[in-house]
Amino acid sequence: MIPLKLELKNFLSYGEAVQTIDLSNYSLICFSGKNGNGKSALLDAITWALWGQARKVSGNVKPDAGLLRLGQTQMLVSLEFEFSKQIYRVRREYAKTYGKPYASLDFEVFDDVAEKFVTLTDKTIRITQEKIETLLGLDYETFVNSAFLRQGLADEFSKKSSKERKQILTNILGLSRFDEYQSLANEKAKSFTDEKKVVAKLLEENVKQVEREKEIKDIQAKKNEELKETTKELVIFQKNLDAKEKQKNSFIEKKHKYDFLLKEKDGFQKRFEKIKVSLKKNVQEWKKIHYKSLLLPNLQNLQKQLLEFKKQEKEFLYQQQKSFSLQEDLLKQREIFQKRFGELKNKLEKQSREKYLSVEKKQLEIKQLQNLAEQNIKIKQDVEKKQKSSNSELLNLEKELKNYEKFELNLEKIKNQFEKRRSFYQVLVQKGNWIRSSINELEQKKEAIKDQESPACPLCEQVLTKARKNFLGTKFKKEYSFLNHRFKRVSELVKKLKDILILQHREFEKLQKEDEFYKKMILKKEELNKNLKLNEHEIQNIDKVLKDLILRESRSQAILNEEKKIYKEQENKIESQVLDMPEINELVLNIKSLEKDKIALKYDNNVHVELQKKINKLEQTLAEFEKIKDELSLQKQKRKHISDLVFELKDLKKKIFELDINIKKINFNKKDIEDIEKDALLIKKDIEVCNKKRENILQQIGSVESELKRIEQLKKDSEIKKERIKLLEVEIEEYQILTQAFGKNGIQALLIEDAIPQIEEEANNILARLTDNQAQVFIESLRDLKSGGVKETLDIQISDSAGIRPYEMFSGGEAFRVDFALRIAISKLLAQRAGTALQTLIIDEGFGSQDEEGLSRLMDAIYAIQKDFSKVIVVSHLTAFKDNFPVHFIIEKNTSGSFVKIEQRG
Repeated sequence: MIPLKLELKNFLSYGEAVQTIDLSNYSLICFSGKNGNGKSALLDAITWALWGQARKVSGNVKPDAGLLRLGQTQMLVSLEFEFSKQIYRVRREYAKTYGKPYASLDFEVFDDVAEKFVTLTDKTIRITQEKIETLLGLDYETFVNSAFLRQGLADEFSKKSSKERKQILTNILGLSRFDEYQSLANEKAKSFTDEKKVVAKLLEENVKQVEREKEIKDIQAKKNEELKETTKELVIFQKNLDAKEKQKNSFIEKKHKYDFLLKEKDGFQKRFEKIKVSLKKNVQEWKKIHYKSLLLPNLQNLQKQLLEFKKQEKEFLYQQQKSFSLQEDLLKQREIFQKRFGELKNKLEKQSREKYLSVEKKQLEIKQLQNLAEQNIKIKQDVEKKQKSSNSELLNLEKELKNYEKFELNLEKIKNQFEKRRSFYQVLVQKGNWIRSSINELEQKKEAIKDQESPACPLCEQVLTKARKNFLGTKFKKEYSFLNHRFKRVSELVKKLKDILILQHREFEKLQKEDEFYKKMILKKEELNKNLKLNEHEIQNIDKVLKDLILRESRSQAILNEEKKIYKEQENKIESQVLDMPEINELVLNIKSLEKDKIALKYDNNVHVELQKKINKLEQTLAEFEKIKDELSLQKQKRKHISDLVFELKDLKKKIFELDINIKKINFNKKDIEDIEKDALLIKKDIEVCNKKRENILQQIGSVESELKRIEQLKKDSEIKKERIKLLEVEIEEYQILTQAFGKNGIQALLIEDAIPQIEEEANNILARLTDNQAQVFIESLRDLKSGGVKETLDIQISDSAGIRPYEMFSGGEAFRVDFALRIAISKLLAQRAGTALQTLIIDEGFGSQDEEGLSRLMDAIYAIQKDFSKVIVVSHLTAFKDNFPVHFIIEKNTSGSFVKIEQRG
C-alpha cells in the first residue's frame, strides 16, 4: 500500500476547509513542525480511512467521536493509494446528529479505460471494510505493530508477551488461512468420526443379528422334523383316499352297467312308442282313403263343366291379347317420350355443365387446401412431438446437471487444496534439505569453536574472547537443538503429507472423469436448446401457413356456396323447360289417347284370374280322382303293413319286460356311493389341512432360510463396514494430523521459525550500524524446561560487550535502537511477503532518547533501508534530524486549524 493523496476535513486539529496533501511524487518524506501542530494527525487520518481506527479516547469502543474537531458535527477523510499497480480510493465520513450518529464508507478502484473511479462499495460498512482488509491482507493491529512506528509506541512489538508477538507475526505472514484449513480439517475429522460412530453402531446391530444364527438354525432343524412328520401323515391320508377311490370306481362300474340297461330299455321304449305312432298313422291313412272312395263325385259332370270354363277363358285371352298390344304401344310411346325428354334435358344440362365444372373445380381447390392444411398439421404434430421429447430430455439433463455447479466448486476446491498441499510439500522438502544443510554447517562451526589454541574466528577471522567463544558455543548448541527439532517435525509432516497427496490424487482423477461426463452433458444440453429454438421457429412458420390456408379455404367455400346455389336453381328449371316444348306435348297427348283406349276395352283381369282358379280346381279334382284310383290299389298292401307293426309291438313289449327283470337283479344302491363320497371328502379335507400345515411349515423354513441368507449378507456387510471403519480411521488420523499440522504449533510455527532468521539478520544489520557492531539480537523460538523438554516461545535476547541480556534489561536509548531495528526488520519482511506487499514505512517521532551520534546512525539506517520501500515517511521536530531529509511537509497551525505546506531542500 503506497499513499498517493490525502484529503481531510474537521479531523482532529484540521479545520473546516478541505486539506489536500499530495504524496505521489516523493519517496522519502519528513513531516515536521512543532508539537501539537498535527503531524501525527496525518498518520491517524491514513489509518482511520483504511481501517476506521486511530488514537482512542480511553473508554471509547470506536475512535470516531474523539477524532472530530471540537465544535464541529461532521468530518471526512479521503485516501488515494496504490496497491499491486492499481489505484484505489477510500472515503470515510462521520457526522454527529441529534439522533443516531451517521457514518459512511466508500471504496473505489480507478478504471484506466474509462479514466474514472468505479465503486466497489458493498451493502454495508462491515462488508466494505472486509473487502479493504482482504485487499491489503492486513488488519489495523498488524499494521501498527509492523509498518507504522507510532509516537511513543516504537517498543510496542518488543514489549508484547511472547504469545502476542507470535500472533503479530502470524498476521504479518498471512498464516490466518491455516486456521481456516485447521477448522476445515477438524470438521472433516469430526465428520468422519461421526460417520465412524454410525457405521460402528450399524456394525454392532449386524453383530447382534449374526449372533442369532445358531438359534435360527435350531428353528430350521425343528421345522424340518415337523415337515417329515406332516409328510408321513399326508402319505397315510393319501392311501386311505386311494382305497375309497377304488371302492368308488367299483360302484361306478356297477352304475355304468345299470345305466346301460336303463338306456337300452329306454331305446326299446322309444321304439315301441314310435311304432305305435306309425301304426296309428297308417290306420288313419287307410281309413281316409276308404272314406274318399265313398265320397267321389260324378266324373262326366266334372268334365262338362271344365269344357264350359275353358270356352270362357278363350274369350278372356283374346281381350287380354288386345290389352297387351295397347300396353305395348303405350310403352313405346312412353319410351319415345323418355328418350326425347332425356335428350332435350341433357341438352339443357350440357348448357349448365360449365357451371357444374366450375363448382367441382372449386371443390377440388378446397380439398387441396384442406389436404395441405392436414399435412401441415401433421408436420406440426411431429415437430411438437420432437419438441416434447427434447423438452423431456432437457429436463432430465437439467436435473442431472443441477449438482454440477456444486460439483465444479468442490472439484476446484479439491484441485486448489491439492495444488496447495503439493506446493507446501515441495516447500517442506526444500525446507528439510535446507535444515539438514544448516545442521551440517552448524556442526562444522561447533568444531571450529572448540579449537582453544586459535584466538580468531575461523570463519570471519575476528578475534574472539573466551566469553565470546562460550557465548557462541551456547548459541550453536541451542541452534543445533532447535534445528534438530525442526528437522524431525518437517520429516514427519513430509511423510504424512506425501501419503495424503497420493490418496487425494486418486480421488482427483476420479472427479476429473466425472467432470468430463458433465461437460458432455452440457454440450448435449446446448444442442437440445438449439434444436428447441429451430423447432419453435418451424412451428411458428407452420402456424403462419395454416392461418393462410384457413383464410383461403374460407374464401373459396364462400364462392363455392354461391355457385352451388346458382347451379341448383338452373337444374330445378330444366324439367319445366323441357315439358313446355311442342314435341314433348304431342307425345304426352298420344300417351293419354292410348291409356283411354285401354280403359275402353273393359278387360277385367280379376274375373279372368277367378275363372282360371275354377279351371285349376276342376283339374285338381280330376287329378285327385286319378290319384285315389292308384291309392285304392295300395289299400291291401297297407293292411298287411299294419299287421306287421302290431306283431313288432308285441315283440318290443316282451323285450322291455325282460330288461326290467335284469335291472332289478343289479344290486345298486345310490346311498352306498354317497357314503363313500362323504368319506372321501372327509379324507380330502384332512389332506387339505395337512397340505396347508405342510405349506405353512415350508413357508416358515423358507423364512428361516431367508433369515440365514440375510445373516450371511450381514456377515459380508459387517466385513465391508469393518473395512469402512478402517478407512475412516485412516481418514480421521490423516485429518487429525492435518489439524495438528495447520495449528499454531504446526506449519504456522515452522513458517514463523523460518521468518525468525530473516528478522534476526535484518535487525542485526540495522543494529550493527546503530551500535558500531557492538550489539546483536537473538530471537529464541524454543525454551528449555526445568522438567525436561522444550517449550515454544518468542523471547528477545540481546548480546553486547556486557554479555547476553533480555530486552527488558536495557536503558531507553539502547532499547529504542533495538525496537527500531526489530520494527524495521519486521516492516521489510512485511514488504517482501506475498499477499501483503506493503511498500510504505511510517516512523512517528521517538528519536528524543538518542544522542547526536545515535541520530546520525539512525539517519544512515533510514537511508539504507529506503531502497526496500516505495515510500518512507518520518515524523520529527528535531532540527538536527529533520535537516537530513530532501522533502519536508511542514505542518503549521492557526485559529482555523492545521495546514500543510511543502518545502524541498535538495
